[in-house]
Amino acid sequence: MKHRRAVMVVELATDPRPAFTALRALVPELEHLIVLAWAPEPLFAGLLGSRAPDPDPALVAQLERVGDEAARVVPAARVRMVPDVGG
Repeated sequence: MKHRRAVMVVELATDPRPAFTALRALVPELEHLIVLAWAPEPLFAGLLGSRAPDPDPALVAQLERVGDEAARVVPAARVRMVPDVGG
């Protein structure tokens, strides 16, 4: 069986490269990738503008880095922010 779709959850406070490297090794013929990116609550709220007027520049940069890494795996990868999933 060949898997061509994947969903990945990434914490924005961590380096995403090892996870994407592992994904490429596990699923070399990946065609569709959705990345769910999350950050701790105060940073996440600031990014969405629900509690702070300006998003944290470091968090925005990390989200862009995740998007760049995802695009290396699948050019049309989609990255979405999600609420805190850390439990």
